Amino acid sequence: MKNIELLSPAGNKNSFYASVKSGADAVYFGLSKFNARQKAENISIEDLNEIVKYAHLKQVKVYITLNTLLTNQEIKEAVEMVGICMKANVDAFIVQDVGLIYVLKRIYPNIVLHGSTQLGVHNVRGARIAKEMGLSRIVLSREVSLQDIIEIKNNVDIELEVFVQGAMCVSFSGNCYLSSLKCGASGNRGLCKQLCRLPYKLKSNNNYINGYVISPCDNCMLGYLEKLINIGVTSFKIEGRLRHVGYVSVATNTYRRAINNILNHKQNNITKLQSDLAKVFSRGDYKSGYFDGKDIINVNVNNHMGELIGKVIGVSKFKDIYKIKIDINKTITKGDGLKFENNGEIISIGVGNVDVCGKFTMVYGNKYVKIGSNVYLTRDTNFENSMEDLSKKRDISIFAKLVAGQPIEVIYSSDKESVKINAGICERAIKNTITEETIINQLSKINSDVYNIKDIKIITKDAFVSIANLNEFRRKAIDDLEKKFLIKNEFEKNDYPEILQSKISFSNLAIIDNTSDIESLCDKYDALIFAPENYSIDAIYKKKTEYSKYFDTPFIINLPNIAMYQDLNILDKIVERFKNDNVIFVANNLYAFDYIKTGANIMIGSQMNIANDYSATFCVSYGIGDIIASIESFRSLNTNFYRLTGKCVLMTFAHCPIKTLYKCECKDCKYTGKLELVGSDKYSLRRYKVANCYFELIDNVYSKSKSKYIVEDIRN
Repeated sequence: MKNIELLSPAGNKNSFYASVKSGADAVYFGLSKFNARQKAENISIEDLNEIVKYAHLKQVKVYITLNTLLTNQEIKEAVEMVGICMKANVDAFIVQDVGLIYVLKRIYPNIVLHGSTQLGVHNVRGARIAKEMGLSRIVLSREVSLQDIIEIKNNVDIELEVFVQGAMCVSFSGNCYLSSLKCGASGNRGLCKQLCRLPYKLKSNNNYINGYVISPCDNCMLGYLEKLINIGVTSFKIEGRLRHVGYVSVATNTYRRAINNILNHKQNNITKLQSDLAKVFSRGDYKSGYFDGKDIINVNVNNHMGELIGKVIGVSKFKDIYKIKIDINKTITKGDGLKFENNGEIISIGVGNVDVCGKFTMVYGNKYVKIGSNVYLTRDTNFENSMEDLSKKRDISIFAKLVAGQPIEVIYSSDKESVKINAGICERAIKNTITEETIINQLSKINSDVYNIKDIKIITKDAFVSIANLNEFRRKAIDDLEKKFLIKNEFEKNDYPEILQSKISFSNLAIIDNTSDIESLCDKYDALIFAPENYSIDAIYKKKTEYSKYFDTPFIINLPNIAMYQDLNILDKIVERFKNDNVIFVANNLYAFDYIKTGANIMIGSQMNIANDYSATFCVSYGIGDIIASIESFRSLNTNFYRLTGKCVLMTFAHCPIKTLYKCECKDCKYTGKLELVGSDKYSLRRYKVANCYFELIDNVYSKSKSKYIVEDIRN
């Protein structure tokens, strides 16, 4: 049977225990700092030992999320936190910041690190670099294609983790700056305000659509589980550290049953399983990530709607609240959640008192609800509480030989581990011989949450053993057995690595596109970064030829943030064609580091999120000197770097907003080059094309105080 891991979320202790009970093989959670869900309650460092011990007894692994960008000072705090976690026997750490990865692998050489999805690994070249960095696993971006998963699995010896359930971020791999720049709350720092969930107008020329146009549906990969298992994916991850404990229970339980069915060659009823999941959370219809295409947006829904169960047939004033009479097709109870929808207006209530009047039900709320409103059940507490215990238990065998005049033997065995209690010679009974039933009762009083008694064998004759002694034998045996299960990992700790200095090759750079007039820029900038709208050798050669007339500095080509399997085929040819032609390539994603092996010259783009000196050191250690800092560098870089100014890419979309607007297909593409997103602010959407099309959300008014060395985005 394949070794498949079901990985579940925990936003607090209750969710942790729910994950374990519902059948998780591993649980991930954050502590008080440095995790991408700072709004969750999270787990306290004081509770860590208790939680790890319980998990390991239940044969469940524990992963700590350290998946945010860090300042120099925070790197040091995170290293100390990791030391505490390693002493508590945590199994692995999920990390985004390349500087933190660099430091941790050098300070704690045997540490187990998983690359966060926010690291953006989505192709074979990125996976190779992740492996070289010392990562044992990568959490693939949600945008990854099936073909890319196959390519990675066939070519890189690294574990693969895939998100199978939960929320999706509209921006590639969660790398978004919208909340940071507009609200001072960084998504890359765990404080996202989810501005993507607000309503906007998406418009092109005179065509527009209003709604939740950049709010993705929820992800559900039940239909692809078997294929992913056969490809060789190691871990299946459920998102939801901000969701309630009932959601965690149902989602974990559902995927546990689905995976077990596949491994046992049983058929899954996908429709039934999805229906169970939809009861606890779904933004409209589920989507299978990007596997079924790029149509991931439901413009009418931005939150959980639940299950349609009936209509409102009457409303009356009751004291200072409203009595709502509903005709529904199922029973509701205190603690449930309801939504009332009428022509797009939505009112939510938590169910308190419930009165049943014949075939109708009365509930109470502090807001007026219109007669005729649809009634949705958003939380079904009876259903959530009905989840069976699917957690692992350790089979245990007990043997006891209690024979008068012979040595006492008590042996407990479990999972290839065994302990033997030696307690001297067994006394002979003078009056009452201890019975086999009594011996069994006392020796089998073990924690049924952790252990399942597989078999018990007793040999006894003319023996006297007190019940207190039997209890002591049992406690000693279980304690010794658990010490074997909970062996502490030994780890060494080294000094901090040396900080390596980056370089500055130019004083000022500009990012240009196909329409930029190079002649007009030659007296203002030392060199130009070309971000093509269409990645092709011909388009780049044409712009480079124009560039060479006015500049004697290297021509710099911006490599895209996203590059799927088909895109890499094109980019590989571009790099090969121009790598020896006085050209530098800008890396905005980890995959571009792999081109160094071909002899290409690389500099770092802002979307690599270099935010501290150790991240810069990581780049320098790869032979990359020139670095454009993350726009979220928090002024913590002491080494030389470029600061981005001018316009700003807030998000990169793998989905197609043109399809959202026009409901068209690629063969009938209606993109004209004019596409806007309008809310309280106005943004432009710019398309670039490799083999696939991608879109960048541009803040046209972004500007940053200019540091000594700048890169100015002046694209049209």
